[in-house]
Amino acid sequence: NGDNNNTPKTTTTAGTTTTTTTTTTKPVAKTKTVTCTLHQDMSAQGYILDGTYTVTYTDGLVDSAHTVEKVQSSNQQILDYFKTTVSDTYNNLNTNYGGYKYTTNISGNLFEAVTDINYSLMNMEKYANDNPSIKPYVRDGKMTIEIILASYRQMGATCPTEV
Repeated sequence: NGDNNNTPKTTTTAGTTTTTTTTTTKPVAKTKTVTCTLHQDMSAQGYILDGTYTVTYTDGLVDSAHTVEKVQSSNQQILDYFKTTVSDTYNNLNTNYGGYKYTTNISGNLFEAVTDINYSLMNMEKYANDNPSIKPYVRDGKMTIEIILASYRQMGATCPTEV
């Protein structure tokens, strides 16, 4: 629904009074979802990395992100490294800014991290102050879809060009 603007307009012509009401409705904001994928064969370094990044946004502003990152390796040290690094990174982000929930798991030759970021729970002002390069991409306390997709592309993910 949107905000309605019902303004009656009364006109009188030759003794006849006519009242007209014009209703204007703002368009309903559409929530959209976009998914980026990442595949990096780093066999020479001992692992293969796959990621899926699903972002939900409304009017160009990101509401949430759901990520699944998987690392395949026969080297336990590599899997442990990813688990420690991902856990430390997301724990620090959640402690400093809020909004992050994640799980990490190693099963056999596979490390998996599942992360949910709720941007409405993040202290975006603090995040933007600590990361000044994103300030132009923050509106109404949320990041724009453009900066999120750019960050995934910078990691090597493939994202749709039109959103």
